[in-house]
Amino acid sequence: MAACVIALSGVLTAQPRAADLVIAPAAGQPPQMQLSFALIVPGWSYAVRVSTDFKVWTALTGAAQSDAKGGRTVTDAAAGGPYRFCRVAGPSLDLYRNPNPLRIFYINATTGNDLADGASPNTAWRSLDKAHPKGLKAGDVVRLARGSVWAGENFYFGNGLVGTAEAPIVIEAYGEGEPPTIRDPRAPWEDTVTKIHPPFDAVYLDGASAYVNVLDLRIQDSDPQVAGVSTGWSSHHLVIAGVEVANVGRGMMNRGSHQRVIACTIRDLVAPTAAAGEVVADPKVGDAAGDYRLAAGSPAINAGVAASDSYDLRGTFVPTGTAPDLGAYEAN
Repeated sequence: MAACVIALSGVLTAQPRAADLVIAPAAGQPPQMQLSFALIVPGWSYAVRVSTDFKVWTALTGAAQSDAKGGRTVTDAAAGGPYRFCRVAGPSLDLYRNPNPLRIFYINATTGNDLADGASPNTAWRSLDKAHPKGLKAGDVVRLARGSVWAGENFYFGNGLVGTAEAPIVIEAYGEGEPPTIRDPRAPWEDTVTKIHPPFDAVYLDGASAYVNVLDLRIQDSDPQVAGVSTGWSSHHLVIAGVEVANVGRGMMNRGSHQRVIACTIRDLVAPTAAAGEVVADPKVGDAAGDYRLAAGSPAINAGVAASDSYDLRGTFVPTGTAPDLGAYEAN
């Protein structure tokens, strides 16, 4: 939701910072109130609720509604009274949950036990790794306890997860508290040389993964070279919704087709460090000739290696300097 405006005797404007936006009109308000909010996402449900005490909320009924230019205006003709509070909740992620799961597995980083069966909150597993070999199938739901923090773990599905449009595989939160969090995500295997688990994407859906919904997660503090969420080129119909990614290197790497990334937050990305033969810097690309050649002083000039092609895309002989330039064109 980008903004909300309530037209009373004046105009109040608020920029929401959470899923719920709450605005309290002043006492003695007019008998009619208009609530306008945008942007409206087609196919999503936005619920307007009202309260007189900020404790009990009921659905707003009998109100007129109109949509225009990506926004929605709700006219409450019965808004008169000493106080009337309005709350707009939405968009909702409920559309992407599975109300009729085939199986449910629970993981709790605080109270779980990997020797348990994972079939209930009281017998939850502790480690994310327990979901890897379980053979998740269409209709399965994996629930992660709110307040849990998994350090050095990840969801790795290198062979893919395959649900269906009618029965997606869902990874979601349960309980109360902070979002389930994956911190410093790492692969489930050890490096043969260092004997440590190497940094890896927190949620890795490779292969022909399809109809998988990843909801409610927080991913933070990763190695600069990895992503919070990564999907494979052959994957399709994946939903990443309500996910927060912070202090990671590559945010989300969403490949494949028919993917949806909805109501997610990506912030405070960490610049990757240069590996051998790499340069992390502004390439200083210019557009004076309309072909995005490298500008003078670019670190990519003379930074390439010889290839089989002797000419760039403009027909200039390569190299014009001491070595080929990185990019499609020689700078000079």
